Amino acid sequence: MIFEAAKESLKKKLSTKFVAVEINPVLLCILFMRRLFNPNRNNIQITYGDMFTMNFNSLTHEPVNSLTFYLYISPWHIEKTVSNIKRQYKRFSIVSYMYPVKSLLKKEKKTEGNKHTVYMYNI
Repeated sequence: MIFEAAKESLKKKLSTKFVAVEINPVLLCILFMRRLFNPNRNNIQITYGDMFTMNFNSLTHEPVNSLTFYLYISPWHIEKTVSNIKRQYKRFSIVSYMYPVKSLLKKEKKTEGNKHTVYMYNI
């Protein structure tokens, strides 16, 4: 998903920065390879890390106006990841593919896709 979003950002001449965090070394290698062939590769950062404990401030070298976390992780890990994000930021957005964030149910907006639901939260 990050690679398609980066392509669209480039087409629209946006200066969006994309960061992918992965803990699986095999998937990390695949991400690095895919980044090589993306036309917007200069705005894509691939990082080895654990979303449960990661300090997200370490991912950017400059202040950011807004943060959106796109989560495509198993439902039993979402709450722990969101908890880590909440500890670090007061304002942020989350997009979750397929799985709702139960602790954010009151802020939920759903979009039905072809096969799956996308859940959006503005905190």
